[in-house]
Amino acid sequence: MEAKHYYDGLPSRPPLVVRSNSAPWEAPTVPEENRPLEELHPMGKHPIKDVWEEGVAPKLFDLLKSMSVEWTSIDLVRIGKSSTTLRSTAHLPSSG
Repeated sequence: MEAKHYYDGLPSRPPLVVRSNSAPWEAPTVPEENRPLEELHPMGKHPIKDVWEEGVAPKLFDLLKSMSVEWTSIDLVRIGKSSTTLRSTAHLPSSG
């Protein structure tokens, strides 16, 4: 359930693959239309930046290749709450 709903605040709702925070995930308790949106931000200062290019990234790319995973990019970003606190109808699927 966490992998499917972790990024519900992002319009594209990608599945969760991995996260650096080890705090237990809690499923949302409010209706979807009342949840805040999220948005991507530059990584900023984070320990992974010091080891990404020369250590982690090549190993990750090799692992994905060995598993025949098709991918196009891997980007280090922070995900935070949007300044938009409620979902507008522009972000909801149309009923057509």
